Amino acid sequence: MCRQHTDEEMIDRFLSACESTLEYWLREERAPTVREKMEGMLFSLLVMFDGCTDNTPALDILPSPHPSDKEYCQENEENWWPQLPEDYQDREDFRPINANVSLHDLLCKRRQKRS
Repeated sequence: MCRQHTDEEMIDRFLSACESTLEYWLREERAPTVREKMEGMLFSLLVMFDGCTDNTPALDILPSPHPSDKEYCQENEENWWPQLPEDYQDREDFRPINANVSLHDLLCKRRQKRS
């Protein structure tokens, strides 16, 4: 009978996808330099988070800072990441970092601007 994946299965599938992506880029001959391989790996991970692969759905990226981060940043006059509210799924003012955006497309646009 079909069922929802367990937490352990989701973790295993995610890590397996990461490992197979790493192995792919280690063997990819069209990316001969370390930098090209690392850029390819980064791009592939963002594609995975965006849900553009066959083996994983889109994955939300949510900030989860240490409870003391806000105080530390304030003391050092730095901006801080917001704490994840328990009711974040019901709130309009708190969204995942990758809500309604394609991270791998944004990365390509950033690279184009730099070159």
